[in-house]
Amino acid sequence: RKVDTHVHLSSCMTQKTLLRFIKRKLKTCSDEVVIFRDGKRLTLAQVFESLGLSAYQLSIDTLDMHADRNTCHRFDRFNLKYNPIGESRLREIFIKTDNLIEGRYFAELGKQVIKELEESKYQLAEYRISIYGRNRAEWRSLARWFTANDMAAP
Repeated sequence: RKVDTHVHLSSCMTQKTLLRFIKRKLKTCSDEVVIFRDGKRLTLAQVFESLGLSAYQLSIDTLDMHADRNTCHRFDRFNLKYNPIGESRLREIFIKTDNLIEGRYFAELGKQVIKELEESKYQLAEYRISIYGRNRAEWRSLARWFTANDMAAP
């Protein structure tokens, strides 16, 4: 068995997994307020309207989140690549712990990936979540997200 011990939780899912998750949220939670931008609270539907996209137009190609040789050694390039459709607001909504919906979508997505991994006999991983060191409150915020969303695996 091989254990990969340096996989960031924000990049652990396949493009297909993320795409399906986003589409499911668009169908089931489109009226949920998910972000505060330009002085307005926007629903998931409004965010995608502002991007000129519908669930039907989303594809792996439009997500454009594949890693390539340019992302492996440069964390700044990696971060730029992990903005779904090149939009930082989608990253904030779907792959961040500290946002208007308190990281709930990210927790749901992470749990889905972890569940699939637990069902696999020969795959093991130790996922990481970044601490940027911008302020002391980051640790408390991340701990709150982790416990509120019951992210500990048995």
